[in-house]
Amino acid sequence: MKYNNGLTSILINNENSLTASAIVFVRVGSVDEKASQAGLSQFIEHLMFKGSKNYPGDSFSKNVENFGGEINAATSKEFTMYYINMQKDFVEKSLKMLADTMQNPLFPKDEIDKERKVVIEEIQRHFDNPGSVLYEKFYETIYKTSALKNSINVLFDKTNGSEIVSLRVLSPVSVINEDLCNAGITSLTSKLMVYSTKNRSSEILAKDVGNIGADLSSGTAYDMAGFSMSCLSEYFDKAAELLSDIVLNPIFDDREFKFEKENAIAALNSRKDSIGVTASDEFAKLFYGDSSYSFPVIGRKESILKISHEDLIKWYKYSYNASNILISVSGNVSYNFIKESLEKHFSTVAVGDKFKDPIFNISHTENIKKEISGKFNQAYIFIGFPCASVNGKDFVTIKVISTVLGSRMTSRLFVELREKLGLAYEVSAAYPSRKKDSYFAVYIGLDKKNIDLTLKKIDEILKDFYSVKISEQELKDVKSYIKGIYLLDRQTVNKKSYYNGWREIVGQGYKYDIEYLNDIEKVTTQDILEVANKIFTGKSVSVIINPEK
Repeated sequence: MKYNNGLTSILINNENSLTASAIVFVRVGSVDEKASQAGLSQFIEHLMFKGSKNYPGDSFSKNVENFGGEINAATSKEFTMYYINMQKDFVEKSLKMLADTMQNPLFPKDEIDKERKVVIEEIQRHFDNPGSVLYEKFYETIYKTSALKNSINVLFDKTNGSEIVSLRVLSPVSVINEDLCNAGITSLTSKLMVYSTKNRSSEILAKDVGNIGADLSSGTAYDMAGFSMSCLSEYFDKAAELLSDIVLNPIFDDREFKFEKENAIAALNSRKDSIGVTASDEFAKLFYGDSSYSFPVIGRKESILKISHEDLIKWYKYSYNASNILISVSGNVSYNFIKESLEKHFSTVAVGDKFKDPIFNISHTENIKKEISGKFNQAYIFIGFPCASVNGKDFVTIKVISTVLGSRMTSRLFVELREKLGLAYEVSAAYPSRKKDSYFAVYIGLDKKNIDLTLKKIDEILKDFYSVKISEQELKDVKSYIKGIYLLDRQTVNKKSYYNGWREIVGQGYKYDIEYLNDIEKVTTQDILEVANKIFTGKSVSVIINPEK
């Protein structure tokens, strides 16, 4: 649709969706800048959400988050984009706000110097990422710019709308079961299983997957591993046959095994090139000691080199037998058809050793702090506190705390440390959902000269948080934001089959993915105060990275 002022709009309607997105593309990017203007597009992008005529200050971002939406922007070579994701009931309001931002930005003088520092920090962070540097060099060169008969449990989520289905074969045997001697074996096993089978070479397998327009992938996380396929509903039976072949008949080809080992070691080495990943890895070793959560999902170089073909076979038989496999399906297809197809293709999977839940005993009796030098332009702070697993009674409350303190543009850490003080570009908090002991972390990328002040301010923010109740309005806004992000993240059958399977495997039960929002609504300001006291008055583990120069 083209308007009289030259603006073009594209409208895509999905009546089955509970959410909507509005994106404004501006046909100006960094490629349009002169040498003396380098960075101007990104600078303007940062300032656009700093207030407009009818939504001054941070009222824009607060309004969006209050109805469970999210905003962001990005600058590319050829264009700049601004977007809002929201619940469908707030489309009109979102468009009105976005239009005002595009037509009447204020560019407040007091924000210009702060955002200038932020953009400079972002540029430094960009060049700490070797992938970004490689892209820039490439661009310069090219453009100059129910249970089955064998007891396998099946979860099925019937959807309406698009004739698409997602099928996952999952196992609870994963990194959580590894140790320092075989770290990385889960990732290697799952990746090699999708290469080839006794019935299909890698070429034939890829061709058969492509012939039904499907995508096949393997995945490994700390508490779950497995495979997934998404395809048109009419091809579900073929997809099931393909996945059953992968589960029943892997061959672990020696050449492919060697290749994946080399890939894993290269990936481990590349982690050292990212300051954020380096800080996170160092923290995990300090926090988790020798337990399986202490090393990356892809493992350790020392253990990967020692894993043998025989080790893979044993791990495969432990992981993907009928005693441990869980199948999760989501899509627009009938249950009877699903059950018949899965019974036909997976009933010959044999039973085997059942998953053994490992025992974790993470305890810190004193604060731990480690400072290291790195080959980076930035400094980095990563501070973590022990807290509950996904099955702990404080799990939902901590998810709310994490949203209040970090993970959004109006979170307390972001507003205080970046918006008000301009101390850093990357400011956030994290609470990983883990089956065993987890942690609450605050992490920040910053200039070295700001380290001491930033540590002091973090301490002040956390002390204030566990000393004074948050307001009812702030809690209401946070709950709305959580609901909106939750709904946005579950719009595809692929995500639905993932979350249903994951909830079941970590022990929450697949139904909890529906109940989760009800528990979020039950969290009170007193709950937050009590749990915050429990977490932030405990012992902490800190990693600080200083640039060498």
